[in-house]
Amino acid sequence: AASVLDESKSASCIISVTALNRELKGVIWDEEGQVWWSKFNTDTLPAYERLSAVDLPVNATMVAGDTLYASTLDTANMVSDLYTVDPVTYEMTLVGPSEIGYTDMTNAPSLGCGIATYGQYIVLVDLQTGDYMGAWDWTEGAAGDLVGITYYGSAFNSNYNAYMDYYYLIDNKGNLYA
Repeated sequence: AASVLDESKSASCIISVTALNRELKGVIWDEEGQVWWSKFNTDTLPAYERLSAVDLPVNATMVAGDTLYASTLDTANMVSDLYTVDPVTYEMTLVGPSEIGYTDMTNAPSLGCGIATYGQYIVLVDLQTGDYMGAWDWTEGAAGDLVGITYYGSAFNSNYNAYMDYYYLIDNKGNLYA
């Protein structure tokens, strides 16, 4: 890459890409807008196997402890419902509604709750009620609306004498945040 200000300045680096050959399960929306619990292998995308049809607009899933959760997104009203999901039968049981719409969610093990994205906010999700419990305002940090979040890991922070969770986020402009 060359500097825009001084073309005589440049740098280079070597990037290694590791292909993941993993079988995963999740929710896939097909080309007709039908939602499916599915399994797929990262090495053979875009192929996937349909496991069970979903009659709700499920847009995000996560695992917390031994429980599989799914959220729906009503884009007309920007609200979500949180469900638990039986991982064998894919039967969904309503946990409860949220006043806001979760665009994605993941586990927050050190906080003991879920964590989701909503516009330019990162919100804490109460896994007992389905509603949000609080939020971090990212309007100063994000270039667009946050649309994806994934748990990266936890590490002990000696300054706080506690474990802290780390995440990757992506916004609707394609920017990745860690």
